[in-house]
Amino acid sequence: MELRNYASDLVQSVVHWKELGTELGLTNTFLSTLHSNYPNDDSKIKSELIKKWITTDTNPTREKLLSAMENLKGMPCTLYIKMMIYVDNFTTPMTDLR
Repeated sequence: MELRNYASDLVQSVVHWKELGTELGLTNTFLSTLHSNYPNDDSKIKSELIKKWITTDTNPTREKLLSAMENLKGMPCTLYIKMMIYVDNFTTPMTDLR
């Protein structure tokens, strides 16, 4: 699985995208703009959210993404297990996506 797809797949399964964005350090202004630009398209919002994080974080890593997702309230255990399997299967840093 391609690295960009890895992050997108995980983020698409998140229900509370705004909380994830906050956990990843994205500003409320940016998150509000996403909601305004794509009011009925959570899939597009989540795609744009992960792109913004990957391009603006000084060191975006799978571990940071997984840690942020782990901090979300109500994340299903099966998703967490799936995330851990993905981490075990990849070793290339997310910075390669820039």
